[in-house]
Amino acid sequence: MAIHKEIPDAVNTLIFIIAQHFIGDPSLWKDRSAELLSNLKCRTLADFRWYRDTFLTRVYTREDSQQPFWKEKFLAGLPRSLGDKVRDKIRSQSANGDIPYESLSYGQLISYVQKVALKICQDDKIQRQLAKEKAQTKKDLGSFCEQFGLPACPKQKKKQSSRKEIHENKPVNTKRFPRRRYSHKPSTSREIENPRQKTKSKITCYNCGKQCHINKYCRLKKKLRNLNLEPAIEEQINNLLIETSEEETETASSEPSDENLNLIQQDDQLSSTDEDDGQINTLTREQDLLFEAINSIPDPPEKKVFLEKLKKTLEVKPRQKDFIANNKFDVSNILKRLENSSTKPTTIQDLQTEINNLKREVKELRQQQEIHQIILSQLEEDSDSESANNSEENQPENLEDDMFMGLIDKIKIQKFYINIKIIINDFVLETMALFDTGADSNCILEGLIPTKFFEKTSKKLSTANGSKLKINFKLSNAIIENQGLRINTNFLLVKNLKNEVILGTPFIRALFPIQISNEGITTNYLGRKIIFNFSTKPISRNINLIENKINHINFLKEEVSFNNIQIQLGKPQVKEKIQSLLNHIESTVCSELPHAFWDRKKHIVDLPNEKDFREKQIPTKARPIQMNEELL
Repeated sequence: MAIHKEIPDAVNTLIFIIAQHFIGDPSLWKDRSAELLSNLKCRTLADFRWYRDTFLTRVYTREDSQQPFWKEKFLAGLPRSLGDKVRDKIRSQSANGDIPYESLSYGQLISYVQKVALKICQDDKIQRQLAKEKAQTKKDLGSFCEQFGLPACPKQKKKQSSRKEIHENKPVNTKRFPRRRYSHKPSTSREIENPRQKTKSKITCYNCGKQCHINKYCRLKKKLRNLNLEPAIEEQINNLLIETSEEETETASSEPSDENLNLIQQDDQLSSTDEDDGQINTLTREQDLLFEAINSIPDPPEKKVFLEKLKKTLEVKPRQKDFIANNKFDVSNILKRLENSSTKPTTIQDLQTEINNLKREVKELRQQQEIHQIILSQLEEDSDSESANNSEENQPENLEDDMFMGLIDKIKIQKFYINIKIIINDFVLETMALFDTGADSNCILEGLIPTKFFEKTSKKLSTANGSKLKINFKLSNAIIENQGLRINTNFLLVKNLKNEVILGTPFIRALFPIQISNEGITTNYLGRKIIFNFSTKPISRNINLIENKINHINFLKEEVSFNNIQIQLGKPQVKEKIQSLLNHIESTVCSELPHAFWDRKKHIVDLPNEKDFREKQIPTKARPIQMNEELL
């Protein structure tokens, strides 16, 4: 039997807790991640740290965080000069000269950016050092070139600072505050050019050469005394220490610490991931065992041979691939867990409040309906009284109106989108057309039909708002085909038409009589029904708000009843009853010897009673076997 153990996931748990307490619902934060990432830019290298943290924080919340276009966007957001250098460096290391964004991770991209930026800093430091050395060489040369007839080095031009004259409004009274005359005596002592740079000399020990203590408190001297050496040997050791300390101070003073060019290179080697030294030189457990085994060899030559072999094996490094595909980390899975945990299930109280709100809305709608019904009834009564009065007054004048059957009061225009097939000689066009009962002619957009079928026309057409349409050509012989029905019609070619094809009165007359259903427009042709199907199914709008509200209330009541049943099923008493019933069914019905229906097989039978008849008289083979409930 397999034992399932829960493996703790500390990293994801930590991120989940941080997101839960500091972000909340991540759906609002994730919706704008694409827009924020596309607009994110790194103006200067000083903002690179902020740019890196912000970009990684945003991109890891998306499910497509490992797609190549986001990695390309990371490099595109850098300054132009730096981004070009980083891309050139990656291309130089790839085999085909392309940038494999699929196999590169964000950490490798950041490493490339850091190495290129550090190289720029190192080059800038070298340039400044060269400029400083050039100025120093000019100063050291002095007039050496002029003494030998060579042209002197050009002097560096200094910018002349323009001083503005200060004009004071009020004149200063110089008589009231006369200046004192001081006698300036030249000092005999040597003046230092930069007095601020004068530093206090540090205390050094002449015994060991170290600073911050004197010979009296030197620990090295105490240790030498504890060794009980001879005075001559102790004096030689002291002299040797003094000489080495002087040499160290001279070398330290000759190389200034602030101009050390190797600092950036050392930082680069330590911080960046170099291709040559991409790992720390550590020994594995097997290599330690090999060292112990070699040390146990008593023969020195043989021991040396094995050490050389081990050294060669350590020097041979495995060939590294250009780009190693690492395991991708994705925060979107953690945020999905947070979204699922943040969504609370609907309770019965929420459903009850929703039902009460809907009942209140239904009550308000019914009250408004009653008010509207009263207003309509009053308007109908007023209109009936006015029409009766007008008919009595105008009865002798309108005798001639009896000749008319009726008057048109309103025309309802219908518009539908249908799929059609237009044939012009050998040209066929299948498109979606607007079936408009209010259009006076068929129209088609210019550019859909070849120009060889055009004919000039002088017809004019205007829109419903009165603006004129620009028409220069027409199509006189066009056929619309559908299910064997071919209708000849004409079209006007219109520029800047909103719909590609509009079917108006000429086409509708050819279809009469028509019938409009949910499927499309139906007509009869030679006893067959031909349907022009709608491009999209019509949407039925239910205007009765009260009916919608009542249906919603019924749905909510059903959900409340289901939730009540679910709550009752979760009670321990109900669970015990269900479990006992299940056990009873398993023991009586589902067992190997079921006896649940034993009572149904019982019958009352009257047997004849014979005197002097006993059971012993029955033969052994013919005796019935005693049956019980367990054997049936």
